[in-house]
Amino acid sequence: MEAPLPTRDPSAPPQGLSRPIALLITCLAILLAVFIQNPSLAILHKYKYGHRLPLQFAATQALPQSVSEAILTKHVLAHLTSAQLSSREETLEEIASTPAMRARLLATLSSLHLYRSRALGALARKRRAFAKMVRQDRLLLQQAGVDYSAKLAGAEKGVRHTAKVMEQILAHACAYYAVARKEVEAFARATESGSGGTGDHTQLTQAMKHLVRDYSTEGAAERKRTFGLIQGWLAQEFPEGGREGVTVLLPGCGVGGLLWEVAAMGFEAVGVEWSFWMNIMQHFVSSAGPVPIVDTELEVNGDEHKGQHTIYPYIDWWSHHVTNSNMTRPLHFPHSSAPLPPAIPPPSSSDKIHPLVDTHPAHRVFLYESDFTNIHPPFSPPLYTCIITLFFLDTAQSLPTYLRKIHDYLLPGGVWINLGPLLYGTKPWVELSLEEVVAVAEGMGFVFDDIVGKMRKEGPEGGWVEGSGDYDGWVDTLGDGKVVGLRAGYNIDWKGIGRNEYLAQAWVARKKG
Repeated sequence: MEAPLPTRDPSAPPQGLSRPIALLITCLAILLAVFIQNPSLAILHKYKYGHRLPLQFAATQALPQSVSEAILTKHVLAHLTSAQLSSREETLEEIASTPAMRARLLATLSSLHLYRSRALGALARKRRAFAKMVRQDRLLLQQAGVDYSAKLAGAEKGVRHTAKVMEQILAHACAYYAVARKEVEAFARATESGSGGTGDHTQLTQAMKHLVRDYSTEGAAERKRTFGLIQGWLAQEFPEGGREGVTVLLPGCGVGGLLWEVAAMGFEAVGVEWSFWMNIMQHFVSSAGPVPIVDTELEVNGDEHKGQHTIYPYIDWWSHHVTNSNMTRPLHFPHSSAPLPPAIPPPSSSDKIHPLVDTHPAHRVFLYESDFTNIHPPFSPPLYTCIITLFFLDTAQSLPTYLRKIHDYLLPGGVWINLGPLLYGTKPWVELSLEEVVAVAEGMGFVFDDIVGKMRKEGPEGGWVEGSGDYDGWVDTLGDGKVVGLRAGYNIDWKGIGRNEYLAQAWVARKKG
């Protein structure tokens, strides 16, 4: 026989309330203790709200900088804004306390150190492969006027010049991150004696192509399709005169081109970037860098490109070239219309450091060198009026986490602007379709604008053609007006025959107030 179910006297006081109340009191006590020990949690951003929990310096095996390296560091720091100095201080704390992060930094610095030997080694392998050709095939090339040896020699000149620029970037990075060259060289030797680090070299060459997109004249067409669209929507949301104090977050900001364009519009621009390859390039361009190298043999950095750095970004990849001159052409950065001073000081001496950034208060830029999901502690109040995700969402290990953090970081009524594909990276936990991404975002409380109506209103005068198959065309991807698809390139070589393009998906959504 089953035991009767227990009954409760309706007149008795409610049971079970003491445990949740006690739990709540305990949580409040813990939070209070955290705030007492970490008063920075109650301060907004570095110059506006709070940042991550303070990290204590841990004992490391880092080697001290030499006297010359310490002098260079002093020069570099002298040209940083207060926000950049604050960002650097926080990054150094985390590097010192996180061995894995320091190892990532050293791997990146060693790839800069090894650029010359690796690139020249690749050319040496091409020479050996060419020497294996049978005599009849070599004669065919000669009869057609193909001088493959001259092609290799031209590529080598480009490698040697680019290596000098990589050396400048390395010296600047070591100064910025307070890392001794001896430590980098020791790490590089250990790397080369092991796996060879070819992946690091590939990421370095990709970072150079990001410099081309964000800061060279040749990257203007690609920027117009991506930066231009986002900046246009941003300007519509916040007309001139209403941008003071408006903080825009740009996770996955890469080498910083769009970050600085947004700052130049009058916003407080906060970037987030995990990759040291990207951050090192960004610091070199947007903080302070050495005088550009003048190479009379290669005829680079003449009057036309005075004050610009020159690299040869396409000599590491020999596929999809129309002509040899296209493959070995130099590219210059920063371009004159970048949000940097149009008149960069001309070269004067090889050891002088020039500021390359307008430090006007209107150009407020802060950079988190971290994982986007960890830039603020749990339970922080929302901070940002607008979040821009450009070629970013598909980098997530867990896309719902990204969406949740975007929602958490946005102020009520805040704007989320997205543009990019859904090309999922390595080992994602979940791979959502576009309609699933929209459904999850709406379920969290985002309301999507009628972006199709916006595009139609701008029309051909705005540079867009509905349904067109050409480069200026766009489509209503889901058929409900919430998302538009448009062709967007990614690090395109505009003079090559192989182009990496997406039907990138764009929208404007708002967090419910």
